[in-house]
Amino acid sequence: MEELISRRQKGDGYYKPLETQSKMKERMHEVVKKRFDDTRVEVHSNVHLFDLFESDVTILIPSDGDRSDTTINIEVNDIDHKNEKKRIFCERKDKYLKSKDIFVLRMDAFRMNEMKDIEVEDWMMSGLELIGSELSRR
Repeated sequence: MEELISRRQKGDGYYKPLETQSKMKERMHEVVKKRFDDTRVEVHSNVHLFDLFESDVTILIPSDGDRSDTTINIEVNDIDHKNEKKRIFCERKDKYLKSKDIFVLRMDAFRMNEMKDIEVEDWMMSGLELIGSELSRR
């Protein structure tokens, strides 16, 4: 917390007020939604998974017939994700979701802030390719 206060006082470009952090999540949703516009892929924001965890962005890729639908949870990590307890909680949450066949992609809000929308889309598509590779090995 002390570091955060110091960074805020110095005008650090990486400090983002809470409202800006939520705008980053909205931006992620818009980038993903635009990418899958006019497809069968469903994109949602603020979905509660198993009535336990809120997902920033959820992508539901319909089955191609060979396997069940694929669900991807995209999380935009804010400053509070630097906290060790929050980081451990997120690791456990991700592990639990993976055990339920939900894949998690995490983007750091500060990194995303430096990226253009096309770069965010490229990042997402790279993550989806890795997930596709993992699914094909099953």
